[in-house]
Amino acid sequence: MKKFLTKILIKSKPTAQNVKCLNLKLAIEKIVPVKDLTCQTGMFYMLNFSAQDQREALHMVDRVAQDLLSNEFVDDYEIMDLEEVCEDLES
Repeated sequence: MKKFLTKILIKSKPTAQNVKCLNLKLAIEKIVPVKDLTCQTGMFYMLNFSAQDQREALHMVDRVAQDLLSNEFVDDYEIMDLEEVCEDLES
């Protein structure tokens, strides 16, 4: 088994109405003169886990992001990084 580290970004789709972003945008525009401001919220996850190889690790991360962390109707997800960090000595 190999050890992997991944970073996953879950963010609201641009088409999804997001009250937090709307409120933040209004507050920023009151404080700072800014043009063409857009806002998006999201969550960032870092996972450490074991898998047989890079292919299995990517499949696992994709399933977790798609089936557990994101809602396909309002969220997009992006696997920011997937790297092997070390090999387990028991293999």
